[in-house]
Amino acid sequence: MNESSTKIDLGTHALRVREAGNGPTTFVCLHGFLEDPSVWSGVAAVLVAAHDGQGQLRLLGRVGSGFASKTRHELFALLSERRTSTPPIRDAVEDRFIQWVHPVFVAEVAFREHIAGQGLRHASWQGLRPSPAETVSWSFQD
Repeated sequence: MNESSTKIDLGTHALRVREAGNGPTTFVCLHGFLEDPSVWSGVAAVLVAAHDGQGQLRLLGRVGSGFASKTRHELFALLSERRTSTPPIRDAVEDRFIQWVHPVFVAEVAFREHIAGQGLRHASWQGLRPSPAETVSWSFQD
């Protein structure tokens, strides 16, 4: 697999983007998950976010592919322990299957592109990472 690393200057923050065979990857905060017991056993998708220039956590999108069945179950157990009734992001969406969680976990996701106002396109799970959630930032174009 060909990989190269690019550092993108976002003003006060720098985002490390690694080019992999399936597109760039980035670190994101997990702030919720979708649970649909009629379709999946475990996590159907995770909701991902990053901090904006003011330090507010904002939605980047959903990631529902790239998970092994075992990973879906492990994430369900891990995230279920950290549920909260209050959405941790300012631009929360309504969905009866969303379970909000305290945003303490960081993951790496691959994606094809980011579209302002719509989020990450074709995002794919790469795994949890040992980074502090407070350090994950994104340059949002409002």
